[in-house]
Amino acid sequence: MIVKYPPIQGGVSRDCYWLARLFAEMGHEVTVVTNAFEVEDQYRLALEPEDDSYLQGKFEEGSIRLVKTSIDPRHMYIPQNNPTVSKLVGLSLEAIAHSRPDLIYSHYLEPYGFTAMIVSAISGIPYVIRHAGSDVGRLMLTEQLKPAYIEVFRRAKVVLGSARMYGTFLSFGIQPDQIMNISVNYLHPNFFTPSNEEVRYSDVLTLGIYGKAGRGKGSFALLRAIRYLKNQGENVRLKARWGGREMSEVHKSIADLNIQDKVDLLPFVPQWRIPDFIHSCDASLFLEHSFSITQHSPSVPRELLTCGAAIIITSEIAQKTIYRKILTDGYNCLVLGDPKDTPAVAEKILMLKDIHLRTTLSCNAGKTLSTSEMRERAVRSVNILLEAALE
Repeated sequence: MIVKYPPIQGGVSRDCYWLARLFAEMGHEVTVVTNAFEVEDQYRLALEPEDDSYLQGKFEEGSIRLVKTSIDPRHMYIPQNNPTVSKLVGLSLEAIAHSRPDLIYSHYLEPYGFTAMIVSAISGIPYVIRHAGSDVGRLMLTEQLKPAYIEVFRRAKVVLGSARMYGTFLSFGIQPDQIMNISVNYLHPNFFTPSNEEVRYSDVLTLGIYGKAGRGKGSFALLRAIRYLKNQGENVRLKARWGGREMSEVHKSIADLNIQDKVDLLPFVPQWRIPDFIHSCDASLFLEHSFSITQHSPSVPRELLTCGAAIIITSEIAQKTIYRKILTDGYNCLVLGDPKDTPAVAEKILMLKDIHLRTTLSCNAGKTLSTSEMRERAVRSVNILLEAALE
């Protein structure tokens, strides 16, 4: 696998991590080649030394071996640049010499898909490329990158693509039998389960939110709502596992609003610790809206549902195709129309002080999705993928 991987934060890294676990648990020997440990602090998960056992090692019948690039001043050249693709190619070729795989799996075009294409051309090992939202929705729209990325898709044995990209792929000259629209995503049933503890009344309503902070994530509107509730004398506390390029503005906003006593701000939470964080809160929020990449399909709502969280979510997300049939306002979530409307956000939060409503939402959320069934579907999809890629 040539992929994003923890400690990179984000959906692609998360999907690649759980897929590597699934490959290993199905009995496969997996080598992950990644530049993840070069990630900037603003996009880095907060890992502890004991987290290494989650990243690599023996998992049931198979295993994961982690091969990672490092920053070395000797790698730099003029114009100043980091030769990421060359490092990933070099480490991939060394990994192949150590133990030749049957297949290369890559996810996200830059630099992973492009690296996979080069390594495949050198080694003769077929590769799979899976795209995300921002690589085809932003990077591939630029004149300098598009021709290279088209070749990544053309030369792949299998292209894992969304249905909306099918016509685009055909226009690139990709054959229909190269394209597969199957999902290998899942949430691990050993981690993502509802809490066994009953919903209990507390003097303080603790709200949880995690992921990148920003205007499109509803972060600043939420902070204003916390100030609004503080003015009303409401005892509400926010636990935010946030990061990203707008964190300096987040810190400034918290100070300007004088809500330091109401906000616990911590770094990004690793994938395998997300359920514990969700369970530590009375309710959770996902306030993404006006996102620039239309192909973006966030997995956070699924994580919240499978953990049985009482959820506040934006109507934009609730109306996405993948969630339209499973999110119901007042049944397993509260849907927020305008996340920029401070009083409206505050009103939804206050509704969750009702322990009966919170219990109802939590119970129904936990019954909405089955992680065991999700894993079984993912196993079937992986087997279909491997059969197609290795024929």
